[in-house]
Amino acid sequence: MTATERFLKYITFDTQSDEGSETVPTTAKQKVLGGLPGPGTG
Repeated sequence: MTATERFLKYITFDTQSDEGSETVPTTAKQKVLGGLPGPGTG
């Protein structure tokens, strides 16, 4: 997967944070993105 393809995939995720949260990541939506393989791993 090229860097451009990876970027286009990543920008489809809603990763809005929750300012009132005391956890990191602050929302379940952010956990989905965090679970994806990083550059060079898939």
